[in-house]
Amino acid sequence: MIQPLDELLSGLVAALPAGGAARPQVKPTPLEQAPEARTAPVPVAFNVRIYRTVRYTHPDSPALLVLSNYLRDNFLHRELREKGGAYGGYAQAGVASGTFYLGSYRDPNIVRTYEVFDQATRWITETEIDGEALKEAILGACGDVDPLESPDIKGRREATNRATGFDREARERFKQRLLQVTADDLRRVAGTYFLDKPAAQTTVAGAELIEEARREKPGLFEVVAPV
Repeated sequence: MIQPLDELLSGLVAALPAGGAARPQVKPTPLEQAPEARTAPVPVAFNVRIYRTVRYTHPDSPALLVLSNYLRDNFLHRELREKGGAYGGYAQAGVASGTFYLGSYRDPNIVRTYEVFDQATRWITETEIDGEALKEAILGACGDVDPLESPDIKGRREATNRATGFDREARERFKQRLLQVTADDLRRVAGTYFLDKPAAQTTVAGAELIEEARREKPGLFEVVAPV
């Protein structure tokens, strides 16, 4: 790939204006947060809701990563897969990007799944947190920080980690903070970042599923368009 990349980059450099005069930076317009649905020729749905949280440097970040494992294994799997029939459901904390995802894939439901996302936050704040399940979530979070991967994937992850400052030393400090996460921490971050907080959400599904969801819950999507 060296030769074609060299040719592409040479063309890019040649197209730049001569002199390299600095221009004022243009701040991009914020992305629209209206809930949207994208139609595709598939018989199932792919649903995701995204919250803005904090990056790994913030004291709350370890608890958010543990929370993602705890929710996935103890609530979302049961509600979305076992009861709802989805192929899978997940929670994921982006410690480098400061985001938190709730999602489902190959899911026969849309409205019910978003209701489960709503219930997830109330469940974590209102029910007792199991001590053994919390320990497993902490161990899983430690594995998420340094997962077992093939050399090529590990190299790409390491490049991304270095670009974001999440290098080996930072990861080791982060894992030590993971070991200190408590049940109260999970309840606190759930209430801080999810309860009545704005979120972006998107569904990709077949047109019939989306129309059925809109009839069942008018206003669920403000934007509907093809993929």
